[in-house]
Amino acid sequence: MHKINLITAPDKINSRSFKFLLIYPSADVTEQLQNQIAEWDNPIDIYMYDKEYELDWLMDVFNMADCVIWDIDNTDDQAIRDLGSFLVSFPKTYWLTKGDFIVYNKLSLNKVYNLDFIQKYITGGNIEI
Repeated sequence: MHKINLITAPDKINSRSFKFLLIYPSADVTEQLQNQIAEWDNPIDIYMYDKEYELDWLMDVFNMADCVIWDIDNTDDQAIRDLGSFLVSFPKTYWLTKGDFIVYNKLSLNKVYNLDFIQKYITGGNIEI
C-alpha cells in the first residue's frame, strides 16, 4: 500500500510525492480520484481547495502540483472563477463542467468528463483527452 497525504490550507508538504490539486471537487470527483489511484504504488499528496480567501496558498500549491483538477460547476467562489482563465491555460490543469458555452474551451483542450485520464499518469503513457 502506498502513502496518501490529504492536505488543506494552510498546510504544505515538501516531498517527492506525486501532487494532485483538487479545486472545489464534488463528492463524485473525489470518489473517482480515489478509485483511480487505489492501485498506484507511488506516494501521493492530494491538496484540496474548497475554501474562499486562501488564494496565496492556492497559488503556491498550484505551482507545486503535477496535476490540477478543477470542478467548475461546483465552484461558487468568484475569486477562483476570476482566476479561471489563468488556471486552465496550463497543460497540467484538467477541468470539468456540464456547461457548453464556456470560454475556457478556447484556452484549453483539457476539458474532461471523468477522471479516467489519470490512468495515463499511472502507466506513464501520453495523456490523450
